[in-house]
Amino acid sequence: MIKKGIGQKLFYSFLLMAALSSLGSIVAVVGLFQLDEKERRISDIAIPSLEVAQDLFRISMRVGNVSKLLLETSDETKAQALGDVMMEEVARLQQVIGTQPTLLFGADDVALARRLVGQIDSRLKETRRLVHQRIAGEHALSAQADAIKRALSGLVEIAQLEAANAETVAAANFAYVYEATAGGAVGASIHDTLDSIIEHDFDLLDRLSELTHRLYLLHQDIERLQSATSLADVEVVERTSTASLEAVARRLRAVRDPGRVEAVNALFKTVVRIREAIDAKRTELRVRGQLHEAVAASDSSFGQLSDLIGERAVHAGEAVNSAAGALRELIGDGLVVVAAGTLVSLITLVSIMWFVVHRGIVSRLAGQIASLREIAHSEGTTPPDVNARDELAEMDRAIASFRQSVDERRALEQELVRNQASLQVEVENRTQELSETNTSLEQANRALEAARLKADEANRAKSGFLANMSHEIRTPMNGIIGTLELLRHTPLSPVQSRYVDASRESSLALVDILNDILDFSKIEASAVVVSASSFNVLELVQQVSRFLEPRAEQAGIDFTFEVSADVPVWIIADPGRIRQVLTNLVANAIRFTAQGSVKGRLSVAGDAAAPKLRFEVIDSGVGIPPDAVDRVFEPFYQAHQAQFVGGTGLGLTICQRIVAAMGGVIRLESEVGRGSRFWFELPLREGEPQAADSGAADALKFPGCHVLLVEDNPINQLVTGEYLRLLECTVVSAATGRAAREHARHERFDLLIVDINLPDTDGRVLCGELKIDQQAMGGAPAAIAISAHAFPQDVEGFLSAGFDGYLPKPVSFEGFGRELGRVMSKGRFMPAGDGEQPAAPDAEILNAAALGTDVECIGLGAVQKMIGLFLTSAPSTADAVRVAATADVQRALVHKLKGSAGSLYLTALHALCAELEQAAEAARLDGEGIDALHGQVQIACRALEDFLSSYRTGGDA
Repeated sequence: MIKKGIGQKLFYSFLLMAALSSLGSIVAVVGLFQLDEKERRISDIAIPSLEVAQDLFRISMRVGNVSKLLLETSDETKAQALGDVMMEEVARLQQVIGTQPTLLFGADDVALARRLVGQIDSRLKETRRLVHQRIAGEHALSAQADAIKRALSGLVEIAQLEAANAETVAAANFAYVYEATAGGAVGASIHDTLDSIIEHDFDLLDRLSELTHRLYLLHQDIERLQSATSLADVEVVERTSTASLEAVARRLRAVRDPGRVEAVNALFKTVVRIREAIDAKRTELRVRGQLHEAVAASDSSFGQLSDLIGERAVHAGEAVNSAAGALRELIGDGLVVVAAGTLVSLITLVSIMWFVVHRGIVSRLAGQIASLREIAHSEGTTPPDVNARDELAEMDRAIASFRQSVDERRALEQELVRNQASLQVEVENRTQELSETNTSLEQANRALEAARLKADEANRAKSGFLANMSHEIRTPMNGIIGTLELLRHTPLSPVQSRYVDASRESSLALVDILNDILDFSKIEASAVVVSASSFNVLELVQQVSRFLEPRAEQAGIDFTFEVSADVPVWIIADPGRIRQVLTNLVANAIRFTAQGSVKGRLSVAGDAAAPKLRFEVIDSGVGIPPDAVDRVFEPFYQAHQAQFVGGTGLGLTICQRIVAAMGGVIRLESEVGRGSRFWFELPLREGEPQAADSGAADALKFPGCHVLLVEDNPINQLVTGEYLRLLECTVVSAATGRAAREHARHERFDLLIVDINLPDTDGRVLCGELKIDQQAMGGAPAAIAISAHAFPQDVEGFLSAGFDGYLPKPVSFEGFGRELGRVMSKGRFMPAGDGEQPAAPDAEILNAAALGTDVECIGLGAVQKMIGLFLTSAPSTADAVRVAATADVQRALVHKLKGSAGSLYLTALHALCAELEQAAEAARLDGEGIDALHGQVQIACRALEDFLSSYRTGGDA
């Protein structure tokens, strides 16, 4: 090893001093660069940001001032000019926000600023529109008021002329009386003249005086109307003017001059327009209210923008102050660095003199001399520095060898003491770790509980999201399926027909799958709903095969499906659920099979006492590892996480829950690299052959049925309208509740089809309003709700609101025709010329089969509610028929009872009501007919109670 002598140490010390000097220079240069950067930050960013903020404030103030002037003006030209100025300022505001956002706003605030400016723009446009509307309304009201005032003046003038004529006649009669009395002739003619003066002339003068008074009151009313500032003032004017108009109409009959009657009538027609003026004033006040709301909304947006700009301006100012402060701080730091450098250099120099010269040379020499003295006197010596490599180190090592044994013994004693202390510390540390572990476990338990609560909240939020998505997705699906249905009814080639059928079956399968995916929250809550019916299982297998064959061909996989000969054609189960499970299993097999084949098989398993229907899907795909076989039915778990093949990891979970709900089991066998075999078994229940649905809607026609269709979606309106035209109905379409009410007030309809979610109203409310309007027109149409909300509680709500039927979106043509046939078969619509016939003596009391169909379609709960309403209201309605004051009231009550009977398939009661309604219309309804009605109502109530009892004792049919 190279020895470092005393000269080398001195050389390295002076080299260190030179390095310190160079470091000071580098620090100074870096400080100058930092000063330049801080200065540019102030001049290039912070100050321009303040200028932008000031510009935005000025524009905002100008827009606010102009909008207030616009709100107060009543001149159309001035309003137009102020509106142009206001929109120019808003455009400048948008330009400043759009071109220089980063000078003032951060990335997170740019979107907020632009949104606020957009709100200001839209609300100021609305303000401008409302101002023009207000000015136009004021001018129109002024013109109407002037016309009415002129008409009132004309009527006053005519009334005064008539009063003058009446006074002249009365004066003439008095003169006659005076002359006759002066001549001494007092007889019957004089008494007649006096009677005429009192009974006719004075009465005429009184009526003309009241007419003049009422005309002046109307003139005051029009003045008060023009100055009214609230709807309450308008209501007062309306009451007083109505009373005055009625009095004027009566007193104008006193004008008997044929030359003035025509003029009086014309002027009175103008005066009656005061009602239009009142409506115009109401509209003006409402527009003023909307105008104030729009201004308040724009002021709110301006306030938010001003707050944002002010906040950013404050930040910009703070940035200037911060940059200036940083600049001052940097200068101070530079001074500190210079002072510190000087101090460090001084300390280094002193340290070199101390450690190198004094301690490294002088002290060591003194120590060696002392050690030699101690050894000479057999005393303890200070340990020398044995690590040095200079000339003095050799003497240190020689001295150290004398004390080595003493040092070793002392080291052993010190090690023993350290071991004892270390053991004590280890015991204390272990105790502390156990305590901390217990605390950590308690905290982990609390965190797990909080996580569980958070997961429950997330599940509830997800369920709400899925419910909303159900409505949003069903609406476009209704357009797709409906368009395909319409396309099927157009001339098509065989190839086109196959394409349309394949698209339709794919859409229907997508709806089934989509329904269960959107209802996954129900499945999580173990609320899987199955609906058993008799269906053709072979046709279902063919539909699934046709749906998945293109996917298998695209993947280059051989796909076949075998059906054993002992499988019955018709079975009782839930076809939609079976289709969903089978489609999922086959689609999974195709997805996880790169080459080879996928085979499906349908067979009968189990013994004869308890036969099972077995569906199998066998593939030659990648297989499933043994450790994943038991987990593939868990939610969100996928056996091949590293290989992206699509899917959500929910399919097999849904399949397992559905199969379990149908009373079956699902199993699998798999081998990695060889493939998998999935199968599920269901209880086998043979069903009865059903009539084919295809063409059922075509065979059912409703010629002459007049339908009001209320649907806001243009595609769905087109599809439903074409469905109705194919059923030979006449259709009137409306996109809003307002348009529908307008049609209902002017036309009679046989059927109302109403979408529940309309842009301006709720379909349930609209249904009641339309039925009231139709009753006023003498009609009693049936009503069908159409909606994407398909949950049972929604359907019950629709029926409770007055609907007679329900169509879920998406609507197929067959389902559409069946529901119309079910609703219209209740006697709501009779083809033209068929007339209603009296009930035959042997007419059935209740069509239980048809009512049972309603139970299957809308649920037992909804039918129970309908029957309960009938049992409560029908007897009281029959009693009201007996005590009704007029034949019209009797006819209306019998008509109401007839509609209720038709809804519940009470055939005999419906026919009897039809006969009694005709009798009431001809004023021939006698006590015998009313007694028959009471008896038939009691029979119908007992039949409905027996029907409910059969369902309670026998279960669901």
